[in-house]
Amino acid sequence: MKKAYLLGAVICIALVGTVSYHLHQEEPKPNYGPLVFSSLEELGDAVNAVQKEQSSKFTQEYAAQVDEYALDELSFCYAPKNVPHNATLSEIRVKDRYVAIYYTLDIPLEEPVRGEESGKNELLGTMIFEWIRTEDGPELLRNTVEQQELLPLKENGEIYYSDIFWPGEPENILAKQLFWVQDGYMFSMHVPLSAFSQEMEENSVSAEMKLLY
Repeated sequence: MKKAYLLGAVICIALVGTVSYHLHQEEPKPNYGPLVFSSLEELGDAVNAVQKEQSSKFTQEYAAQVDEYALDELSFCYAPKNVPHNATLSEIRVKDRYVAIYYTLDIPLEEPVRGEESGKNELLGTMIFEWIRTEDGPELLRNTVEQQELLPLKENGEIYYSDIFWPGEPENILAKQLFWVQDGYMFSMHVPLSAFSQEMEENSVSAEMKLLY
């Protein structure tokens, strides 16, 4: 009987400890989606309003994301220095870790893919430029090269890439994903094969800083 009592006491203490632990745990942070803008000008206006603490529909509706993504610190961003002539900026997505610019390519698709493989259309017709704004660029690139087994685009090894293909079709390359470091940041760019020209391969892929206000 004594052993049973001791066992019950131990279980009781353990349960109390578990409850206490859960009561003192911090609430997990909400997983917000990115803030989406239609142009650099619209992004600049939003940042300017946040920095001047101007009340607007945007600052009221997205107050949590504005704070979480440190939008007031975004006085500049990066964009690709050169884009294909048939590329149109479609949207800009901002989170705490990155700024991504999406371009739609005006290219005729011989046979638009439908159904389960409709995602091919996006891979073939969308160029995505991404600036990783919060991490050490050289270290992040080294880790990315190692983890994703990236290959150097040229012998100097300043730009790395991986081929993008549809699952189960490794012989059918749809795009290239490029990675490089500039100004201490890491950048990546998804380039559909139709836009990956010889000029892009021979010349350095680069980004340029854009002041937002």
